[in-house]
Amino acid sequence: MFNLAVPSATADPRPLPSDSPATSACKLKSRESVKIRKSWNINSTALGLLPKGKVARSGCITEINRGKYSLCGRQGWRTWRWVEYAGLPRGWVPYACVNPV
Repeated sequence: MFNLAVPSATADPRPLPSDSPATSACKLKSRESVKIRKSWNINSTALGLLPKGKVARSGCITEINRGKYSLCGRQGWRTWRWVEYAGLPRGWVPYACVNPV
């Protein structure tokens, strides 16, 4: 798990993690319908929706710790994962709302 400190709630200017053969096959399945966000913050612009039960491509270990949130029946979570889904730009979902496939 990577713990990256980010000073503001705006989108991080650093590039997203690159894919390698070891990480390109990782996927996440949504526990509930969840918004895909531009950055790892619940107030960030929504890029689209990952519907309940759908699978999205993601990085295998890319988890970003950010301010606490309580979503999808889970309390006090801080981690986010990047996803790519249905041709939308790469965005972020709360890790509490998805499960590895």
